[in-house]
Amino acid sequence: MVEQAPSRGDGRERVWQSAVVSWQVDAGPGADAETRAAEGALIDAYLARTVERVREWMRSPDADSREWYDAAILNESVLFVTAEELTALGAAVRELVEPYKRRHRMTGAPAGARTVAAQFIAVPTD
Repeated sequence: MVEQAPSRGDGRERVWQSAVVSWQVDAGPGADAETRAAEGALIDAYLARTVERVREWMRSPDADSREWYDAAILNESVLFVTAEELTALGAAVRELVEPYKRRHRMTGAPAGARTVAAQFIAVPTD
């Protein structure tokens, strides 16, 4: 899950970084109860962290500039799509955000760039 990162130059500390660039949870419809419970626990932890990030940011709206406040997004769109369309939409979103991922921009990012957590969740609700 982690690997040693390039040294920062002073040799006094060991720096680690994630060895994976993404992860996916997919126990599948036929998973046994134990696997399904593990999948549910991982998803619960992910969603709790996501909600806490939003709540933490909302607790101090004056801590950021108006520019960042206006740029932040909290949006839900109710879609009416086929499974194939949703698959294509997910692929398009992943392609759209790929060049902005932190791992690609750690060096050479534009001035003023900040780490931003972005989620796109699309699940059937009917």
